This record gives sequence, structure tokens and C-alpha cells, in this order.
Amino acid sequence: FYLQHNAKVDSIAQVISLCNVSGFDALSYNLHTKNNKNFTAEELKLLRMNAGNFFVLRVPLEEAFMKQAIVLKPDLAILYSNYDSKSNFCEPFSDIDQEALENAILNLDANNVPVGIFLEPDNTILKKINKTRLDWIEIDASPFTRAEDSNDEFTALENIVSFLEVSQKMGFGSSIRGEVGLNFIPMLKKIESLDEICLDWDFWDLAVKLGIEKAAQQVILKFLR
Repeated sequence: FYLQHNAKVDSIAQVISLCNVSGFDALSYNLHTKNNKNFTAEELKLLRMNAGNFFVLRVPLEEAFMKQAIVLKPDLAILYSNYDSKSNFCEPFSDIDQEALENAILNLDANNVPVGIFLEPDNTILKKINKTRLDWIEIDASPFTRAEDSNDEFTALENIVSFLEVSQKMGFGSSIRGEVGLNFIPMLKKIESLDEICLDWDFWDLAVKLGIEKAAQQVILKFLR
């Protein structure tokens, strides 16, 4: 399980404390351009040392944050387009600045940092990243999870499936996130080309009531077996 926490904190010590108290063995951490301080190299290294067995860092495609990602050396750096402070959401790319993306991948890859990218499920984008050295694609589920009726939901799900099938043929690993409630698991887990599902707030609501371990057991027994 991942503890996901945005970089809107007073100190790295706060994040480390959250890791220790929660009992999670992995950390997903979002760096963003608003409400975020530039942590020192020493603070970032301390965070990395306490991030558990697997550390995912979500990074905006900006030079200053690329430098932080290189210092942290996460197990996976996922690039995203923009941070929406109102919704507290890292926004996916709807289009790609080819040169900026290739430079970011080159710099991270040179420092042995695997690279992923957060995308809208649009097959035209895949053509632009086909020959890049990306390792992972994270897909925005919100067109599906926010669909207003069953027709829109079905169309959005078809687009996601098509996108994932193409990305799998290109050799990319994949995950999906974006307001993914427990009720969406039965549909999403049927997608053979999808590697991971990132659950949203209703899992944490369940965890508050039952505790992390019992909540996880309940989700596994009900949805994943």
C-alpha cells in the first residue's frame, strides 16, 4: 500500500512522521508548483531514506523539479502537466511538448531513474511517445469515473481499454487513477492490459472506520478475488 501525500507541508519531518505512524511500506509523493517550498538536498535525501520499499515521485515537467527528482532517485518518477490547487489534483497531459519530455527523460534516465507519465486516454498522444524511453504510463480515469450517464461511462471505458491495449503493445507498464472509488474496481480489474489501480478517498473512509489492515482485507476479499 502507498501513502500518498502532497508536498504542501512545513517540513520533511512531517512526511516522515506520517510514514512511520501509518505503517505503510511505500510512499507516493507529489511535488507541485504551488504552495510548495524548495527543500534542500539534505531534506530530500532524508525523505528518500524513509520512503519505504518503493517510492513513487510525481513531478511537474519543470527544470527545478527535475533536479529534485534526480536528488531523490525515486523508484519511479511520474511526470504530470500541472497542479490544480483547488481540486488538489495533479493534472494529466492532454498534449506533449516533445522536446521538453525527451530532455526530462534523458536527464532522469542518465541518473538511473525510471520515468512514467500521467496522460489523458487519447491514442493520438501515444504516437508522440512511442519512441521515447518511458517505462510507465499512468492514465487519467476521471472521464470514466465522472461520467454523467451510462452511455458516457461506456464510451469513456472503451477509450481507456483501447488506450491500454495500444500502450501495452508498445511495452509500457500502466496504472489508472483519478477519483477511482471501490465501485469501479469490478469493471477496471477486467482490463487485462491494466497493471495497477490507484484507489481514491472512499477506501480511506473505510480505513478510518475499520483500520488500514481490515479495510485492505475487505477490499481484497470483496473485489480482487
